[in-house]
Amino acid sequence: MKPIRTRTARAIAVAIVAGSLALTGCSSDNGGGSKGKDDAKSQKDAAEQQDPVAYGDAAASAGPAKEVPGAKSGGFINVYMQSDLTHMDPGQIYVSDAGQFANLIHRGLTNYEEDADGNLTVVGDIATDSGKSSDGGKTWTYTLKDGVKDEDGNAITSADVRHTIERLYSKVIFDGPTFVQSWLSGNDYRKALPDGPYKGKHLPDTVLETPDAKTVVFHFDKPRPDLPQALAMAGYAIVPEKADTKEKYDDAPKALGPYKIAEYKPGKSMKLVKNDQWDPKTDSVRHQYVDGYNFSSTIDQASQTKRLIADQGEAKNAIQFTDPVDPAQLSTVIGDANAKKRTIQGYQPYVWQLTFNLDRMKDKKIRDAITYAIPNQSMVQADGGRYGGEVAGGLLAPT
Repeated sequence: MKPIRTRTARAIAVAIVAGSLALTGCSSDNGGGSKGKDDAKSQKDAAEQQDPVAYGDAAASAGPAKEVPGAKSGGFINVYMQSDLTHMDPGQIYVSDAGQFANLIHRGLTNYEEDADGNLTVVGDIATDSGKSSDGGKTWTYTLKDGVKDEDGNAITSADVRHTIERLYSKVIFDGPTFVQSWLSGNDYRKALPDGPYKGKHLPDTVLETPDAKTVVFHFDKPRPDLPQALAMAGYAIVPEKADTKEKYDDAPKALGPYKIAEYKPGKSMKLVKNDQWDPKTDSVRHQYVDGYNFSSTIDQASQTKRLIADQGEAKNAIQFTDPVDPAQLSTVIGDANAKKRTIQGYQPYVWQLTFNLDRMKDKKIRDAITYAIPNQSMVQADGGRYGGEVAGGLLAPT
């Protein structure tokens, strides 16, 4: 599911935690994916599921990534989607479909490494570590790894990192996260660099400094202890200065990750192949096991589920990328032992909410009455019951 971005609600009629049950193909004896977990066990309190996010040092950030037990090399993964990706330009990426895709082709200063228990560590991606803070957390310094190149073989330097940040100030970028820009230059950050870097101007060194080709320094007016996590967002992945085509970049971005775009037909399909300029020694998070990915963005949710249940032909090497199991077919999947063992279940990070127009519905008693009358459980049931979510206790998901 994609998240719905809304203005902050002042009144909540109903809030539902989004759950997910995804189904994969079966290309080997291990079922092709994580085994489905017992319902009660998988719904345990999220506080017991993982520890707070840690910040990794140089050792944790060094590649190559740890081998995945049982992983095999070769072949293509077929990706089923019912619509095209929202964006491929990193600066425009905010929602989940493009965020998942970004990890295949894009790289940023930092990234998340997840262990077998789901615990997260922020590590250096193209940087040597998760960042070094000074001045009470107001200054953060990053040193770039050696050997990081784009798909054309161009070495990534601090100038590319500066360009990546500064282009977010321009009108070319209208979507994506705004955390780092606003931390550097305030809520009206666009006024600080209206044309971005495209007319030769830059942010002052007192804000963003690149003293040499390997060093990037962020200067804030107050401590920003969560900068390493912000930089791990797909929206802050690197856009090489030489490759930036402004608005057109959304259709043909340059890869730094293990895969690159070989063919793209908007609204229909996309093919990813191995990026031969990606060096696993520089990457502690990603692998390059498969030869590539074939994205099909015209397959509706019901058809995706039917194909994966059948588990025939190309579906044996297929996955649902962002769409969960079709709610109407959940009972079939759960009742089919072969299909159920190929499911992956868990919370999504989203809470679906219904908000009121407070200019028209000013009486809180009326809002409370509607809140009370809405059949929450029936709504959950229609979305897949216990596999589709649960009534939320607030605006924050358990994850």
